[in-house]
Amino acid sequence: MPRPLCQPPRVALRPARLHAAVARGDGPSSEVVWDGSSLVYRAWRADRPGPPLPAVVHPTDADWDDFWADLDAAGAWKWRGRYDAPHHRPDAPGWLIRVHLGARLLDASGLAAFPDGAGGIPGPGFRRVCQALARLAGGRALG
Repeated sequence: MPRPLCQPPRVALRPARLHAAVARGDGPSSEVVWDGSSLVYRAWRADRPGPPLPAVVHPTDADWDDFWADLDAAGAWKWRGRYDAPHHRPDAPGWLIRVHLGARLLDASGLAAFPDGAGGIPGPGFRRVCQALARLAGGRALG
């Protein structure tokens, strides 16, 4: 069958919801939130007063494609809902990642424990997702 002369441009998938955050009691904290048209990045420190200043990012189709590929490769869609260390310091990092894409849902969070991690150390899958979020946010680190 001949290929049509004019094809509509392919548009990368956008999430219905995306919210990710890493918060440290005594250090840098940040979050990214998809508002339906842009990604809003905020960073703050608990030991410094004042509201976080947002940075607005508009990921490209290629950015979104790479992000979805990283979530798949990290096995993030299979993460369980909650990860908690039985004993942790008061300044232990807390985190959450919520992504809704079509029929797929990632809703995971934790305190001093991570998917595929051990001893309070994030594993490669979690690190990959954080790096993917940082790239999606224009190179701004998460956490």
